[in-house]
Amino acid sequence: MMESRFWRYNGFARGIAGRIADRGMETVQHRFLIRVITLLFVFLSAHGITHGQEGAALSAPPALLGEDAEGGGDDASSNGFDDTSALAFSQAAIGRQLADYDLLDREGRPVRFSDYRGKPLVISMIYSSCYHTCPVITQYLERAVKLARSAVGEDSFNIVSIGFDVRHDRPASMKTFARQQGVSRDPHWEFLSAADAAVVQQLSDNLGFIFTRTQTGFDHLAQVTVIDGDGTIYRQIYGENFNPPVLVETLKEIVFGSTSSEISFARLVNKARLWCTIYDPKSNTYRFNYSMVAGFGVTLVVLSVFIFVIVRMWIRILSAGSA
Repeated sequence: MMESRFWRYNGFARGIAGRIADRGMETVQHRFLIRVITLLFVFLSAHGITHGQEGAALSAPPALLGEDAEGGGDDASSNGFDDTSALAFSQAAIGRQLADYDLLDREGRPVRFSDYRGKPLVISMIYSSCYHTCPVITQYLERAVKLARSAVGEDSFNIVSIGFDVRHDRPASMKTFARQQGVSRDPHWEFLSAADAAVVQQLSDNLGFIFTRTQTGFDHLAQVTVIDGDGTIYRQIYGENFNPPVLVETLKEIVFGSTSSEISFARLVNKARLWCTIYDPKSNTYRFNYSMVAGFGVTLVVLSVFIFVIVRMWIRILSAGSA
């Protein structure tokens, strides 16, 4: 593989060397320059491929639908939906602006999404009388949240779980659900509800979240939606027991991958934290990737040597031409 990569870039190297050299350049120098440029391309290609694999997606979406057997009521209808259309509807929401809605927190106080602007917001749609899927989603989300905080900071983002069963999801029931899942004391995690069914439907459509009432409860997407600091739907994460690094890497992109052009020490540090922290599945933690830092150092040294050789050779060529 290394040999084929060498010859692939050898042609590029010849073209570059030909542009740099003049006709009076010695054959030995010309060949040496070709080899130097070729090896540089091979090195940078191998280095980029290696680190590109480390940053690849860590998990594919698991099963999309959650089905539960409680909380539906006697007059429920059975309107099913297929996971393909549900996924398409969900993915279409990415890039959409999250509108503001009138919601209530666990104490019955009014809350709007604009209150959370400036930081990423993680949204999980649940219903409080759910006995299986929604608790599992919430418990796995808690694990991912703990992992994310160790990687991006304790207060770098907020989480809201929103009840979509208007008939049963009230501030008191959401408060009970939070306590049952062991997250009631998290200052950055709120459990919200809406008094109006129209608000829930509009919010669900906005988020790309599908749910339908059945005779035994609800069929719904097992979905976590990540909103960026500007209120734009950034990513959808699927599955009731999704792989935590999927959420963590998404939050790292938002928190540390700012698109601002301002150059500052803090921004450079954030970029380093974005690329140089990796997930360790053995300890279920994020740690600093010293091998990546070493790789950057080696790349810098190689580039420095390459520039030195090219500049020195160029000076010698100019000197020989003027003699």
